[in-house]
Amino acid sequence: NVQSDSLDRALRIYTTIIHLLQLRGHQIVAEDRWHTYAVVNEEKIPLQLSEKNKQITNTESNYPKYLTVPSGKLKFEIPRSSYFRLNPVCVEDTANMKIEDKILNIIAKIEYEAISIKEEREEMERLRHQQEEERKRRELEEQKKREIEEKRKKELKELKRAFFSAECYSLANILRFYMERYESFL
Repeated sequence: NVQSDSLDRALRIYTTIIHLLQLRGHQIVAEDRWHTYAVVNEEKIPLQLSEKNKQITNTESNYPKYLTVPSGKLKFEIPRSSYFRLNPVCVEDTANMKIEDKILNIIAKIEYEAISIKEEREEMERLRHQQEEERKRRELEEQKKREIEEKRKKELKELKRAFFSAECYSLANILRFYMERYESFL
């Protein structure tokens, strides 16, 4: 993503990065015109090479107030590829050093990013597994609570039935006693 003045330089840099990654045993995947990835240790790392723009005041009209023009300075970026890392990894041209002198640093950053992504994914998997275990434990506790509550309700129902039977038995005895007395009275 550069202007035509910087295109040859950008292509040389990108070609060098691609060749070095391939020499180190990594793959390069271009999914479409805008997305290029380095596959490092089975991790897909997005790559971007672009030209920085500078903002100048628009002297021709009031709108827009500022115009962006290419600066001729390139930046190589590994966009945010993980949940935990908010800022992209970026290597830029500086006043003292061009991006061409930082290519080995770029390769190291790409490989380090692959390691970081793998560690983060393993950590996320560990957390997911831990949460799954916690969820299963909670479900088991809930099931035990439901079973205890059902057992308590069943026992209460049986106790009420027993009290009702005892009350009926007591009333039946009272009625028998009354009938015996009444018959003997007659």
